[in-house]
Amino acid sequence: MAANWQGQQPLPFEEIESVLPVPEFCQGLQLTVGDIFGWLKVTA
Repeated sequence: MAANWQGQQPLPFEEIESVLPVPEFCQGLQLTVGDIFGWLKVTA
């Protein structure tokens, strides 16, 4: 997964526990790579 802020180079995140950067207005939110991919997982 890569995070990219406008006008900056993408930051690669390969570890499932990596905490992703968030905008200043939601600094209390700590999302990990695992959180994002967990939301994308299809369950039956």
